[in-house]
This record gives sequence, structure tokens and C-alpha cells, in this order.
Amino acid sequence: MQGSHGHKGLGIDRVQNLWSTLRPPGPLARNTLLLTTGIGMRALLQALVFIVVARVLGPNGYGSFIAVLAIASILAPLVGAGGHVLLARDISRDPASFRLAWGTALALLIISLPVIGILYLLLAFLLLGSHLWLPILLIGVAELVFWPLANVCAYAYQGFERMGRMSRLLLVPVAMRALAAIILLIMHTLGGIDDTVELWAFLYMLAAAIAAVVAQSHVRHDLGIPRVPGASHLRTGFGDGAPFVVSGFSQRMYSDADKVMLTSMVSPSVAGLYSAGHRFVDLSQIPLYGLLNALTPRLFRSGTGGPAQPLRLLLKAAPWPAAYLILVAAALWLAAPLVTVVLGNAYEETIPVIRWMSLLPLFSLPRWLLHYALATSGLQRIAMNCFIAAAAANVLLNLWWIPMYGWHGALTATYVSELLAALLMLSYLASARRRD
Repeated sequence: MQGSHGHKGLGIDRVQNLWSTLRPPGPLARNTLLLTTGIGMRALLQALVFIVVARVLGPNGYGSFIAVLAIASILAPLVGAGGHVLLARDISRDPASFRLAWGTALALLIISLPVIGILYLLLAFLLLGSHLWLPILLIGVAELVFWPLANVCAYAYQGFERMGRMSRLLLVPVAMRALAAIILLIMHTLGGIDDTVELWAFLYMLAAAIAAVVAQSHVRHDLGIPRVPGASHLRTGFGDGAPFVVSGFSQRMYSDADKVMLTSMVSPSVAGLYSAGHRFVDLSQIPLYGLLNALTPRLFRSGTGGPAQPLRLLLKAAPWPAAYLILVAAALWLAAPLVTVVLGNAYEETIPVIRWMSLLPLFSLPRWLLHYALATSGLQRIAMNCFIAAAAANVLLNLWWIPMYGWHGALTATYVSELLAALLMLSYLASARRRD
């Protein structure tokens, strides 16, 4: 009898183990999978766009396009005053607040756009010259008008933890861009195009416009219409969003400023080769973005008592992305010579760029984890100050090293800036813990 009970218990254990293996994943795993799948599909489409555009434009044309896009991308976080993050935060804490939070986010977009648009035009014409006036205008409309609108729509679903819908909405702009790239390739193959950069800028803007219209219509249909916010809500929105704005701006500064500086200080061709390498490395970080985006709602909820609990959640999840990024570094180093197969022999000098960048995703992981711990626990201003310092260091180092070392100097400045940002955030958390 005792033996039969033992076998029965063993059988139950086996059934329970089998069920634990086959049962549906928990919310975090499911949301991470949904977002990673969506972002992975985006990555495939972005890779298609990148390959087509880089091959059609060549290093010189691609460098010019990337320089314009970099200026717009640096300023894009300022449009909307961080309303997209506040939208996700407010909905995750109180779903009933959607209409007001949605109206506030849209109002912040409309109010901030004119000032940022004028600043963009001044900087773009000053740094790149008037010969790129049409790409400057078209890319500016795409990145400062249509992309922020599509992005804030996706964040509305993040607040409700509807990650499947969010990932699909984030896929729409890239899908439209991929279609535009195919049109570019067809028109280039047929011939008769005087300026492929201008043509691509127009197609890029058109794709962004379609994506914004689609995203807006989905939110209205699924979630409802916005409520007009009062002046007090707008003031609160600008105040609460400011740290996210400056943090996003600072991140873009030390990820994109080097491309603009390489274009103006060295040449568009070198900037194109460098940007091509950067693109390959960026694509390797897709699963990390999926994990962090899936974690964001619960980080906001756990962060009401300070950064300790969000940091614990992030550290618990950290070993898997760390192991993945180690594999990524090895793969990038070994596969770098394949860039000439993908983009053509004109991009042969991108091989050492990719190898120098291979450790950058792993090097950036501590900064990402610390940033999310601070930003989701009401300490956005601390994260903002750290990014301001890192961005300032990045710009100064680029001004110093790019004229002497070219892209090697730009990449070294990026590594130093990542390390500085992580150390500053870590030092704050350590001092806060000692005070407690």
C-alpha cells in the first residue's frame, strides 16, 4: 500500500510538472513574447528598409539621409512633452482615466510642435546646409508630426497591457516604410530619378502619414475619444513629462549626435558607413526592448514606494538578456564580413565598425536597467540629470575626438557616455539606500 501511494504521488508530481510545462505563460512572459514578436517583425521590415535604402542611396546619399533623420530624431522626444509615457502611466494606475489622459497627451503634442518644428529647421539648415532643404522639410514632417502621433497611440494600449495591439500598431509605420522602400527600389531600377534622397524622403513622409491615420483610427474605435483637458492638467502634464522629455532627448543626443557630427566634420560617406554598422547593432537589441516594454506597467505599479522594488524586478529578469547580449557580441564579430554581401562592396569599411560596436549592447544593459528603475518610481528627474550629463559628455567628446579619429572617436565617446550614465544612476541609488 505504501509503495502504491508512493507511485501515485510520483505520478501526480509528473502530471503537475507536465502541466507546469504546458500551461499558458504568465502575463509578463506572454507580454514579452507578444512585444518581442511584434518588435521582431518590425526588425525584419526595418532590415529590409535599411538594406534597400542603403544600397539604392549608397554611402554618401545614405549618410546625408541619416544626418537629416538624426537631427529630427534628436528633437522628436521634445514633441508631446513626454505625454506618451504619462498616458501609459496614468492608464496603468487607473484605467478609467483614459479619456482625460488621452486628451492631455494629444494636447501636449499640438502645443509643443510649433516651437520644436522651428528649432528643427534652424538646426538642420545650419548644420547641413540648404542643398538638403526638401529632405529636411519632408523628414521633419514625418518625424515631428506623424511619428509622435502614431507612437502615442501605441502607448495607450501599453497602459491597458494590451501588448498584442501595441505591437501591431508599432508595426504599422515600419510596414508602410517597407512598402515605400520597395517602391523606391522599383523606381530606381526603372531609372530616370535625378535625386534618390529626395524621392526617399517623400516616400518616407507619406508612409509616416498613413501609419498615423491608421493608429489614430484604431484608438478611437477600440478605446474611445479624448476629453479636452483643462489648463491645470496641461501644466501638470508639462511638469510631469519634462523629465521623460529631457531623458529621451539626452538618449537621442548620445545615440544620434555622432552621425550629424560625422557628416559635418568628416563626410556624408563616412557617416553612412558608420550608420550602417550602427543599424546592424541596433537590430540585435530587439528582445531587450520587448522585455523592458512588457515590464513597464508593473514597474510603474511597484515603483510607487521607490526604486528598490522595480530594481529587484529588473535584476531578477537581467540574466537572460545578459546571456543573450553576450551571444550577440560574438555573432556580430564573426558575421561582420557578411555586410558586403548584404549591402554591397561599397560598405566594406563598415566591417570594422560592426566589430568595434559588437559589445555596445551588452555595455548598455546596466544603463537600461537602472534607467527603468528610476523612471518608473517617480525619480524621472534623477534619470534626466544623469542623461543630461552623459549627453553633454558625449557631445564634447565627439567634438574633440571626431576631428582626430573619425568614427573611432565617435564610437569611443558612445562607450564612455554609456558608462558615465550607468555610474551616475548607480551612485544615486547607492546613496539613497545608505540614507534609508
